[in-house]
Amino acid sequence: CVTLALGKGRHILNNVLKGYDFALSILPEDGGKLAKPFFSGDDAAMRSAVQITDGVPVVSGCLGFLKVRYTRHMSSGDHEIILAEVRGG
Repeated sequence: CVTLALGKGRHILNNVLKGYDFALSILPEDGGKLAKPFFSGDDAAMRSAVQITDGVPVVSGCLGFLKVRYTRHMSSGDHEIILAEVRGG
């Protein structure tokens, strides 16, 4: 299992809580350029920065990824702490 924190206002949170598989992309140390589209909030930019691998969107150019599925969560301030089961990657 892995844990991650997602801001309560992030649109991906709803899909995660529904139990859909998703990817945790592993970026290189200098991977700020790869992550930048996801901070913009621009859906088109985010879609163009991923490729579908093993049925989940993965950041193009990442070092690797974990395919995971939500198992449970708890609230902590303005974030949700997510526990997810590793299913592949």
